[in-house]
Amino acid sequence: MFSKLVRRHPWATALGSLSVLALTSVSLVATALGLQAREEATRAQSAYRFMTDLFSSADHDASTDQTLSASDILRASGAKLRALKTEQDRHLAIELLSGIAMGQRRLGDYEGAADSHLQRLNYLSPHEQATERVMALLDLCIGHVDLGKYQEARHFLRQALDESPRAEPSRRLFRQMSAAAGYLAQHTQQLTLAQQALNVYLELAAKDPEDVDAEALMQTHLDIAQIETLRQQPESARRHLAAAEQLAQVHTQDFPWARFNPVAIYRVNIEMNEGRYAHTVAWLAPTVSACGEAMGASSATCSMLRAELLAAYQKMGHIDLAAQARPLLLNLDRSKVTPAFFRDILASLAKLAGMQGAPAHHEDLLALAQAAKDAAESSVDASLELPLFNALAEAHLWAARPQEAKPWVQRARQLLQQHPGLSASRESLKTGLYEGLILQAQGRYQEALSAMGPICQPSWLNTPTPHRVLTHLNSLNCVPTLAALQRKDDAMALVNAALPLLEQAMGADSPVMQRVSALKADLDKVPTIAPKPRPTLPFF
Repeated sequence: MFSKLVRRHPWATALGSLSVLALTSVSLVATALGLQAREEATRAQSAYRFMTDLFSSADHDASTDQTLSASDILRASGAKLRALKTEQDRHLAIELLSGIAMGQRRLGDYEGAADSHLQRLNYLSPHEQATERVMALLDLCIGHVDLGKYQEARHFLRQALDESPRAEPSRRLFRQMSAAAGYLAQHTQQLTLAQQALNVYLELAAKDPEDVDAEALMQTHLDIAQIETLRQQPESARRHLAAAEQLAQVHTQDFPWARFNPVAIYRVNIEMNEGRYAHTVAWLAPTVSACGEAMGASSATCSMLRAELLAAYQKMGHIDLAAQARPLLLNLDRSKVTPAFFRDILASLAKLAGMQGAPAHHEDLLALAQAAKDAAESSVDASLELPLFNALAEAHLWAARPQEAKPWVQRARQLLQQHPGLSASRESLKTGLYEGLILQAQGRYQEALSAMGPICQPSWLNTPTPHRVLTHLNSLNCVPTLAALQRKDDAMALVNAALPLLEQAMGADSPVMQRVSALKADLDKVPTIAPKPRPTLPFF
């Protein structure tokens, strides 16, 4: 009987939860603005009228069996708010749109959330509602990072900073500014801009520590730790990471999930950037298990940590251990993670399929290829497309299929030509490396060496970079080419430079270290490699 009612009145059944959200949003905003009780009641009544009107217009055909999702309902609500005309209605729209956007983001409707925040911004006056405008701009920054539209995200953050002098200074404002800047810094190299906002928040917190939001302060320390890692300041990064971990421990009762998200997620990102793979695995494996017990194995947080564990095992060459994460990652609820993270999951699974051999999980390669096609057809930032093409090339190279890797390398090269700003990125180096490996498989060693570029030069490898361990690992792909060109000394220099770093990063007994030791032994015995060397696994 109940299921029949749901089918006949889908809007009536689903709108109850949205009514609660809307009324709660109105109440919270009204309280924050210090409105009188009578005004609060008036606005609550307006919200109620809006919801009942929405129901009466939406549930016009009770004879249909259409199933409506929560995202459908939220989108329809936003569309109806655009039609509101009076000043009182505009105030109502501002308040409701904030709650609607929050709900859409939680449901994984990132496009819808960005649209709702943009509607909200358009209703706000630059002078009379300056503070709320800045908050809306910061929400738009975060929303566009979710979508992988980094250029637009930078635009909204810059606009927020430009308009912030007109806003009323408050901890709430600077907390949101630091959150937006830190989130953008995680995905781009906008480090100076991000650190400015984060340091302002820390200064405010230091002036009045009794009035500090502990969760926001913890997040700020984590964001600064991430930035300091990218700026190659590991000691400073560890200090801020330790401060965040201490806050999470002290406030366990207030936010028990914090040890997993955000602390463990930030910690693993920082340590993976530094190449501390063995150290990461040692603490991350039990943390993933504890996360599953506390939050559910299929939760978004546990899936994010599990994906990083898979990546660490891959770097160390533990293919069987990495494969254990695959079934749980396949069950990930896509609506609970950002599109960018979901693409990262697909890339990891595709590389794993390549490492396991040609017949293994071909569907994972197809899924990543489809994601790359979708990204190319959408308006995501080019810096997101390039890793997808590179990941597909890498997966095929792992499976010893250089000819199938070639089209993806060509697409990556075309993208780099269209976007010269990406030429200094690590992904650009990877594209050159993959080009070189394809040429190396064909015996075209001089061309291969040229394509691989500076990664084959011992002098360049001594330059400090945020990814020093990984760079030295990748440089080992140059060894067969250098040896074939009778440059054994240069090849041995690459191996000797990589050995101590990789042993510390991965452990002496890891499969990758066993391959590196074998590579050194072969190089000691043979002055050159034959024109057609036997196929070997690459070093990624």
